[in-house]
Amino acid sequence: MIASTSVTSAKPDREAQLRLPRGFKNRGNDCFLCATLQVVAHDTALRDYLLAATPTDGSLGAAMKEVLVQLQGHSAGSVDPTGVRDILGLTALQFAGDGPGDASELFAWLLSGLHDELCRPSCAPPHPVCLAGEAAEATGRKQLEGVAKYDDAWLTYWQTNSTKIAELCHGMQHTTSVCLECHRHSDESSPFSIVSLSLPDDRSDEVPVELRRCISGWCEPATEPTVVFCSHCDDFRPGTQQRTISRF
Repeated sequence: MIASTSVTSAKPDREAQLRLPRGFKNRGNDCFLCATLQVVAHDTALRDYLLAATPTDGSLGAAMKEVLVQLQGHSAGSVDPTGVRDILGLTALQFAGDGPGDASELFAWLLSGLHDELCRPSCAPPHPVCLAGEAAEATGRKQLEGVAKYDDAWLTYWQTNSTKIAELCHGMQHTTSVCLECHRHSDESSPFSIVSLSLPDDRSDEVPVELRRCISGWCEPATEPTVVFCSHCDDFRPGTQQRTISRF
């Protein structure tokens, strides 16, 4: 008596392949590019906005929409993201060609490029996140306590930067500097899209590190004097600085 045996084919199941999430093709030095695009693809608000947009042909927005559409498709295989890099390389030479790069720098250039394409200074609408309390929370943005006095700086910025990228990805930081020679105080407000935060020194593997704690550490004044530009002395002088983030 001969026992029958079943043979399972080693050939990949086509349907199983189509169910797998798609990734980006790495040509060898595109790790930073693929990582940056994965961040955009997993940011629901930013991804959905780019997918629903109607960008101009040949623009950065069009290239981004193309790769996001392919990423959500049901075809097997990886997505080639080089179209995004080629367009960025036209204005940022460090990304031209096929050399390595920095993901944080690329992300900043990507947001800046999308923002510049969309910016329409002449028709700035009321800012949808310049609200308080529960209304601000409902938009998905947060306002730190005690910094409502800085709202004017953000509203002024919004008048010439009214884009969805600014709404979703831009924040406002404020720096108070004190000159230790003439004791003059000066305040400066500036928008940001990227901020580098340090992990707390006393962190442990058992306790998760909260983002708010990292931001608080970044805003803490330096224990040692630094060098600040004093408009009264019209030169760089020893001084102290205190940073605050009003919108993020």
